[in-house]
Amino acid sequence: MKLKHNLKNINIIKIFAISFFIVLSFVKVVYALNSQEKVTQQLRYKQDGSVDWEISYTKEYDNQGREIKQLGYNADQSINWTNVYTKEYDNQGREIKQLGYNADQSIDWEISYTKEYDSQGREIKRLFYNEDQSINWKKSYTKEYDKQGREIKQLFYNEDQSIDWEISYTKEYDNQGREVKQLGYNADQSVDWTISYTKEYDEKGREIKQLGYNSDQSVDWTNSYTKEYDNQGREIKKLGYNADQSVDWSNYETYTKEYDSQGREIKQLRYKDDRNVDWTNSYTKEYDSQGREIKRLFYNEDQSINWKNSYTKEYDNQGREIKKLGYKEDGSVDWSKTYTKEHLNKLNSNSQFDSPTDDNNSKTLLYVLVTISLISIIGAIAFYFFKKNK
Repeated sequence: MKLKHNLKNINIIKIFAISFFIVLSFVKVVYALNSQEKVTQQLRYKQDGSVDWEISYTKEYDNQGREIKQLGYNADQSINWTNVYTKEYDNQGREIKQLGYNADQSIDWEISYTKEYDSQGREIKRLFYNEDQSINWKKSYTKEYDKQGREIKQLFYNEDQSIDWEISYTKEYDNQGREVKQLGYNADQSVDWTISYTKEYDEKGREIKQLGYNSDQSVDWTNSYTKEYDNQGREIKKLGYNADQSVDWSNYETYTKEYDSQGREIKQLRYKDDRNVDWTNSYTKEYDSQGREIKRLFYNEDQSINWKNSYTKEYDNQGREIKKLGYKEDGSVDWSKTYTKEHLNKLNSNSQFDSPTDDNNSKTLLYVLVTISLISIIGAIAFYFFKKNK
């Protein structure tokens, strides 16, 4: 009799253990499926379709989903430390340091930087360094903001830490918070109008004009543009100008756009001086049923497809880009212009089981699995007492 009870106990323990481990394995899968959606690998290819490791990279993330490392590679797939960087964050989750490396894995301070923030979390300083880890003021800059948190000044510096006004600028805003002016400066801190501009907006808040200037503050139309919109608020035309304020149709700032019935851009046309379409600088777009761009076609002068400049894209069932294909003149795949991407929550041998995101579906599935587990355990216990009383 005692032996039978022990056997029953063992069976109950087995049921409990099996239920417990089934749930654990399910939970592990949920964690993998719902990890942060980050790109972990981008592979580029050679003409023969093999991976070109010298221009490919992989990324690593911490358990908050923040990028902490990007690794570049040599042709033999060993790590190329001169093409590696790491990132560090403060306790508010803000990036405070990016470090580059030498071939021997020591820090290359000349390609590294640190960041500082104000009490509102806005970046106010970015410092670059010399090889001896002293600050390289020629590459560093600071930013200032107004009471509304808008950037109003970016200052660059000379080696002696004095302000280099020739590459610094200030910004001004209207009472709707829109940028209306950016001013560049001369060495003596006077305004250099040739590198300054102003912006204008329509009654719906859309940018309709950006004006550049000559040194005498007159408008430099060759450095200006205007924009036009349709009644859905979509940009349909951008015009660059000649010095006499006539439209410069061959200016790269000049183009028109067309949209489909879903409001998606399907065509951008550029022009020649005679206002005929310059097909060599124009393109069309195609989309899948989910509205994702799957094809961008460029053209030759005779309006035939220029496959060398065109590309197509592919997506996974979660809508993430996983492949971009470039092409040769004959329309066959040019692997040297192609890349593929892998994402953090893709299940494979390298999957990292991080905490699930706050996605409601993830939480619901997790709750269901835990509930099933509890029901299984309670059922096992009830079965035990039923048999015992019997």
